[in-house]
Amino acid sequence: RPRPRPMPTAVPPRVPDLRVRANGFLLEKVIGDRQSATIDGLAFNGRLFRTEDNGSSWALVTSRPRFESFLMSPADPYMLYAAEALVCDGSESSVSFYRSSDGGVTWEDTDPGMALYPLLANGADSALVLAASCNGLYQSTDGGDSWTPLATDETDPVWEGLVATRAWAAYFAGDPSDVPTWEVLYIVAEGLDGSDVILNSIDGGARWMMITPVAEDIDFDISSLTGDPTSDLRIWFADEAGVWSTEDGGNLWGLSSQGLANVLARGLREIEHHPNEILLLATGRGLYSKATDETQWTTLGTGIFLRLNISDLLFTDSRDTRIWLNTPNGVYVYTLR
Repeated sequence: RPRPRPMPTAVPPRVPDLRVRANGFLLEKVIGDRQSATIDGLAFNGRLFRTEDNGSSWALVTSRPRFESFLMSPADPYMLYAAEALVCDGSESSVSFYRSSDGGVTWEDTDPGMALYPLLANGADSALVLAASCNGLYQSTDGGDSWTPLATDETDPVWEGLVATRAWAAYFAGDPSDVPTWEVLYIVAEGLDGSDVILNSIDGGARWMMITPVAEDIDFDISSLTGDPTSDLRIWFADEAGVWSTEDGGNLWGLSSQGLANVLARGLREIEHHPNEILLLATGRGLYSKATDETQWTTLGTGIFLRLNISDLLFTDSRDTRIWLNTPNGVYVYTLR
């Protein structure tokens, strides 16, 4: 009697690993600024790499980076700023503010004498940097060697009890050929009750106005803030309810959430305005987009891109079709069609 022949086992097709590697090393996250083609990549093994051509080639910066998060100056991508996260409960003790002028190979402590955290670097002057403190906002024009208060609870009552967490500057005043500036600033700050507010200055930080949307029974928890670089009036921010927008500098606000019902609970992480007049939204489950003049959000990509837990995104103005996506499992790149 013939023995039964074993049935062949179906082998599932191999799924390609789409995660980004630098010289063979899997990247954990990328750090950069849209105004610069230079991007830093931190590998899972701790090495820090850099690309100066939007990812076409990578070079090793250091095998033992001192910081895993830092602010890159778009005016000079070798100028980096870093500090410990602010803890504003009266127990803050760190007064260190670090600067690297060689892209992260070496760092020096500028010793500001108070706890500061870098928020924003100027696109035309690498020594001009904005930082948050536990009692307001400070600016340095010499790369962190000295600091001048832009707004504190002593100089401007609107800042009483607020700690800045995010910043955005209208760095081109209507024309991309202009020299980057930050006369118009938008700041997200956290209040004593834990809710977030938005403040605006149109004179480089001398005076401030609260422009948070007036919404009954809503305590804002703002995850991201962005704007149109060619306009000082168009702003978007993401929170638990969706994406809020203003076309007039904060006088009138609208909320868009159509198409986001399945991801609101997973978190809206980061929003960016793209030159193609679309908004890109990183969420806890996929990448979304919509035209700035429409209301419906739609997913981008297929397959794994629909399931990615995206913490933040990055693109550069010199190659704006390439969208870098940071996730807990590594870095992915989505190409806009």
